[in-house]
Amino acid sequence: REAKERVKSYADVENSDLGSSDDEEDKALRQEKAVDAAVESGEACFLCRREDQGEYMLLCDGCNKGFHIMCLQPRLKSIPTGDWSCPLCAAVAEKEEERDRA
Repeated sequence: REAKERVKSYADVENSDLGSSDDEEDKALRQEKAVDAAVESGEACFLCRREDQGEYMLLCDGCNKGFHIMCLQPRLKSIPTGDWSCPLCAAVAEKEEERDRA
């Protein structure tokens, strides 16, 4: 009986530890989903996934995702005027142009 009680109390401790771990995982998952939503809406940078420095954020005219000018490679020194396409959309557009020329 004493051994069973020790096993039971050990299981209770394990379950309580797992509960707090599950809460932390749930919180992390909720935060990750919030960041994903911010990236999809263009509120956060697609590359670094941060929402700060909005004055340096470009929105792609193709996919509407946000990009900090300093996260792009090569880095941009300033916000360009006119339409702008992110590297992904620019590559797709280039392939479509090549296909149309062929």
